[in-house]
Amino acid sequence: MFSRAFKVKTNYAVKNSDRKKLRDKLISSGCSVSDEALSTLVPSKGDFTVAKVEAASGKNMQIYSLAPNPVFVDADDFLFPTVYALWRFPDMVPCFRTWPPVLEKLQKGADLMLPGVVLIPDEAYLTQIGSLRKNSVCSIRLVGSKAAVAVGMTLMSGEEMLRRGMKGKGVKILHIIQDQLWSSGEKSPPPSLPEELSLQQRDADSDDEEDEVEAPVESVTENLEAMNLEEARSSSPVPVEESTAENMDQLLYDCFMVAIKKKVKDAELPLLCSNFYKNFILPCCPEGRQLDVKRTKYKKIMTFLKEMSYKLLIDIEETKPGVDAIVAIKRDSPALAEYFIPVAMRGTQKPVETPVATNEFQPPTVQDMFMVNAAVLPFFQIYRQKKGDALTLQDARKMVNEFVRTHQLQDERDKRMVNLSGPLREVLGAERLSFEEIFERLQSRMAPAYQVTFPGESPRLMKGKLPLITLSVARRASNKKVTMITHLEAYGIDVQEFSRQIQSRMAASTSATEIPGRPNEMQVLVQGSRTKEIGAILTGEYHLPSKFIQVEEKQ
Repeated sequence: MFSRAFKVKTNYAVKNSDRKKLRDKLISSGCSVSDEALSTLVPSKGDFTVAKVEAASGKNMQIYSLAPNPVFVDADDFLFPTVYALWRFPDMVPCFRTWPPVLEKLQKGADLMLPGVVLIPDEAYLTQIGSLRKNSVCSIRLVGSKAAVAVGMTLMSGEEMLRRGMKGKGVKILHIIQDQLWSSGEKSPPPSLPEELSLQQRDADSDDEEDEVEAPVESVTENLEAMNLEEARSSSPVPVEESTAENMDQLLYDCFMVAIKKKVKDAELPLLCSNFYKNFILPCCPEGRQLDVKRTKYKKIMTFLKEMSYKLLIDIEETKPGVDAIVAIKRDSPALAEYFIPVAMRGTQKPVETPVATNEFQPPTVQDMFMVNAAVLPFFQIYRQKKGDALTLQDARKMVNEFVRTHQLQDERDKRMVNLSGPLREVLGAERLSFEEIFERLQSRMAPAYQVTFPGESPRLMKGKLPLITLSVARRASNKKVTMITHLEAYGIDVQEFSRQIQSRMAASTSATEIPGRPNEMQVLVQGSRTKEIGAILTGEYHLPSKFIQVEEKQ
């Protein structure tokens, strides 16, 4: 439903009467909502909004949001919570549990097939499933966690699911993490809500979730017996046969596939083949096993990587004489898309050590401010503000609202309009304006400033506008391109260290120099046009919002 972007038509605060109607609708919808959930998710006061949107399919719906996250969706009077709401109140709707490989397929657009559902050998849980009606709202969780990863609608009753032996398509997915609805919130990952369960994992790794898998659940007893048998097997040490080249070949291939599928980011390319093997392939080797390329049929890592290139999984180029690097990963390769990570390699990979150690970098917190100057002083001095004081836009709004309320300036017929008087009229130079026009004019007359707070330091107030990190490409001698990065220091980034990291990451010539004509300001020069890759590093590894980065193309 939200796999593609939706169009927002209107967005406004929910009236008190509509909030009460929404609470009543939630109670009658069948959701198990406590008084605490109602008061938290649909507050009587506060920033609670509704957006009327049009989905890519043309369907109209309403999205209720408790800033900054959407919490409920009303589509043709079918009301359901989002994952953000379920993370706060996990038991609001019945749930189905499944395994991570199934989640990957759901995110690609598949609905939940019943063979992918994990049944709990618990009478209360089975009773809950059996009592479900067709078209009921339900959540999808991963085994071991109470945090929902998707929300759906049952396509048959729970009684029919059990009667069919848990075969067929069971749940239509309405909303899932990483879809457009999730992206409209703060884009946070599922919280840690551990759930201790005694489970039997069905062979979901080898089954195709898109098809109806012929693996019916005969009974909870059989599941429990199989679980106990599997636990007994896993608890006993099993010798791993790695002596044959075939086993070592498979281990090398698995480590390679895990590395390109889960570990290497596009921003890290090009990547020297030697570094790729040392920093990505080897750390993916499962605990208790040892990868040795010399004991494979390839004997050398480059022989193996070139074969992977022939299979259209990666692109390799000779960046320097005798130096090969991976320049691209074929993310759209069918072999990569269909590859499932072996169970032994899930969650047990050794930490990956990459050449760029920026994981500990914490970006500063930036707050836009506005300084009181002579143009607006007649108004703000009423509230004991003097020239040079800095205010947030929210503070200025509060003062304006208080002045309008105290002097009863709001128009009785049109609540959006204000009849200005006194110092507010003097400062804004008008007799009648809307609230938004007041705030816009007031903001335009104040001097811009910003407050920046670095981790562990006191806030600093700076005049003017925060300089953006600029990525620009220019042509130098012999028509060669060079990428220039400026204003890194404003965000607490060590220019010399950043230059060294980019040189190591991209295998390109870099330098950190003073900007001509601007003493004490530094820039980083990188050989080639690298704006996209450097921008991805700044937003991904340095956690800087994209609004602080601008890209310029110079001829």
